Amino acid sequence: DGAGHLAEHPRPVVDLDSQGEAVLGAGDGRHGPPGCYAARGRGLERRGETEPLAAAEKPARFRTTVPDELFLIDGNSLAYRAFFALPESIATSTGVPTNTIFGFASMLVKILTDYGPKATLVVWDAGSSGRKEVYADYKAQRTSRPDLLKEQWPHLEPLVEAFGYRNLAVEGYEADDVIASIVEQARHSESPVPVMVVTGDRDAYQLVGDGVEIMTTSRGITDTRVYDREGVVERYG
Repeated sequence: DGAGHLAEHPRPVVDLDSQGEAVLGAGDGRHGPPGCYAARGRGLERRGETEPLAAAEKPARFRTTVPDELFLIDGNSLAYRAFFALPESIATSTGVPTNTIFGFASMLVKILTDYGPKATLVVWDAGSSGRKEVYADYKAQRTSRPDLLKEQWPHLEPLVEAFGYRNLAVEGYEADDVIASIVEQARHSESPVPVMVVTGDRDAYQLVGDGVEIMTTSRGITDTRVYDREGVVERYG
C-alpha cells in the first residue's frame, strides 16, 4: 500500500542534472558567491580559485578550491526550529516579528564561529518528492505554516545570501531528499568531500557514514549535537 511504499523508498534520488548545472556547494562565509562546486554528469567538478571567469559565466559559477568540508543546511527544518524555540515577542521596534530571522541567523553565526568559513548550501523544500502522489495522507496531520512565520519567510533566503552562502530548491522535491542526493554525490565522488548535514529531522540519521555527520538541533536553536555513525548507534542501537 502507499504507506508501505514510502517506508521502502524513503529517499528518492533527485535528478540534479535536470536542473542544469545545479550548484552543490557555495559561499564559504567570507565573501559572498565565490566558493561553489557544481554537478556535471554524475560527478562533482572542482573549480580552481585562480581560474579566470569566462565572460558569459554567471555569479553562481565563481570558482574556488576544493572545499575541505561541505555544510548542507535543511532550511525548512532550521526555520521551524527557530520559530518555535524563540519567543514570538522578539520583534522590531515597530512590531515586525523577527524571532525566526534572529534564530536562523544565530545558527549561521554559530556554525561560522565554531567551524570557520566552510562551503555552505541551504536547501529548501520545493515539493513533496512524489510522496503525496503515492500516499494521499502524507503529512496530512501537519498544520499550515503559522502566520508569524509566513511573515518572516521571505527574508530567510536573502539572509543566507548576506552570509555569503547559497540557497538551493529543486522543483518537486523536499529539502531532505535533495540533501541526501548531494551527500551521495559528495561521498562517491572521485575525491570524496566530507559533509556535515545540519537539520532537526531525525530521518537524516540514515545518511550518517564515512565522511558524513549530522548536526542536530536540540533545545533552543544553537544547542546542538554532532552525530557520527557511532553516535547514532549509541543513541538508537
